[in-house]
Amino acid sequence: MSYNQQYQENPHLFGQVYPEFESFVVEHCKGGKALDLGCGQGRDAIMLTQHGFSVTALDNSSTAIEQLQKESQGLNLVIKTFVADLFAFEIR
Repeated sequence: MSYNQQYQENPHLFGQVYPEFESFVVEHCKGGKALDLGCGQGRDAIMLTQHGFSVTALDNSSTAIEQLQKESQGLNLVIKTFVADLFAFEIR
């Protein structure tokens, strides 16, 4: 089963942000820029944006990116997203 199919069947396939990660961000980070490679449905990208980061998120699943875009728009968050294969993506 492809990730697109899995994401269609479960809008929260990988669950919530790890509490330890969010605690670390809150306690030790003051915003900045973040690159979320293999972001999936965007749980970490959304959390980071909510804590003041400018986030670019990339995944090869168009379904996951569409779900991330819908969720972030509903939360009035701006996250730059790309559907791309990590092995072929060129950073310029």
